[in-house]
Amino acid sequence: MPPEIKATAHPPRISPELEGKETSDLLARSRSIMALPRCRHHILEAARLFGVRQVMFASSVGTYGLGAGDTITDDTIQRPFTFYGCAKLWGEGVGGWYSRKYGLDFRSLRYAQMVGPGVRTSWHWAPAMIEDTILGRPHESVEGNPDATVSMIYISDAARAADAMMQAPRERIKTMNYNVMGDGRVITARELEAYLKSRYPGTVITYRRPETGKPPNVKRYDDAAARREWGWKPQFDSTESIVSAFERALEGRAYRGNAMRAK
Repeated sequence: MPPEIKATAHPPRISPELEGKETSDLLARSRSIMALPRCRHHILEAARLFGVRQVMFASSVGTYGLGAGDTITDDTIQRPFTFYGCAKLWGEGVGGWYSRKYGLDFRSLRYAQMVGPGVRTSWHWAPAMIEDTILGRPHESVEGNPDATVSMIYISDAARAADAMMQAPRERIKTMNYNVMGDGRVITARELEAYLKSRYPGTVITYRRPETGKPPNVKRYDDAAARREWGWKPQFDSTESIVSAFERALEGRAYRGNAMRAK
């Protein structure tokens, strides 16, 4: 019988200040950071104690980092350089341990950056840039700079991927921790800006931190294992189709989008 979602749990969020800046309150910093792995351990231990059959974990491509090549696959060595990425990698590893030790049906997805209308999460600069452009608003990128990079998955595709993986028979789950992409290409903010301006002439996009740096070497994320083992296929697999999905979702709110939409 296919599994049903009985409960969801989300650990406390690490603020950008605690992730990337110093704070004088070391106790608050420690508590906030350690909440991530502790929460994930509590979920897995509760699943063991109460006989929960399956646990799905939302991981991230943030588990990759130092030394990654131009194409990242499920077999690429994970060397995260943020605490967020380290905590996600710990979640993957301890979930695998519970699977081997106690037989828990643990599965996880390493998501690309989820994008969709209304997404304004810290560090996620792409969805706000797309949404403001469609709605005709001047956009100041707070989190991104022209060389910031992103690989995107539209929110409905992210949900579809979770459902497809959870419904797959356990014998087909070989990899356990899967990359899952929408548009697997990695693009820069400068490239996304240029595309949006070509689609919406007159668009104004600025950057709060316009200084640029060398973009990472990564050009593409590969999700072949998910495609092979449980038939993953995104509905929105390009920048154009993702922006079109935004447009449809914002149809009633856009006050210039319909007239200027690319054909």
